Amino acid sequence: MRHEVLFEPHDPLGPDLHYSDKVEVSGQLRAKQLRKFANARRSRAMGPTTIYYAGVTAPAVSAGMGTIAYWTFDSIYWPAQWTLMGSTILAAMAGISWYIVFMRLGKRTGIGRNGELQDETRIIVDDSGVDVTRGHVRTLVGWNAVCDITISRKYIALIIDGANDILLPIEWFEDEAAMKDAARKISSLRPPPFSK
Repeated sequence: MRHEVLFEPHDPLGPDLHYSDKVEVSGQLRAKQLRKFANARRSRAMGPTTIYYAGVTAPAVSAGMGTIAYWTFDSIYWPAQWTLMGSTILAAMAGISWYIVFMRLGKRTGIGRNGELQDETRIIVDDSGVDVTRGHVRTLVGWNAVCDITISRKYIALIIDGANDILLPIEWFEDEAAMKDAARKISSLRPPPFSK
């Protein structure tokens, strides 16, 4: 469940904003911060491929188990109705069990963003876009790629189209008021339209 909201200030062009203004923050991301942020950004815990294969293989497992059970019960001379009922029950149980096990094993455990934890991150937001420097790697994100600016009690998030979203934790600011002021300034630096 997400605890962040779209940041849309009432006065996006504050009187104290100048064209030369920028927001500059830096710090070291912690694994716990990044994991919570990545999980909040995901709409589901499993990828579409996992769900597809779980749905495709469960009927195959069910059919195979049903066939084996039918031959086994038939070979010990069970009555026809008991053979059919027993093999059907075992087939259903096998398919459901396989689906549950497959979905459990297919759950995403890693966040896939461990490279962001190794070096200090420096972020500069100005009227040209977002400049992210981490170690010896520098990434420039134009404003056209910034879909949204969201805020929660713990961070500011820049939602990027076609790349990882950018996290600015509250620990990188003096306090919550400074973080909210930075969010307002980032929103002001973003060229119109301010929202979609």
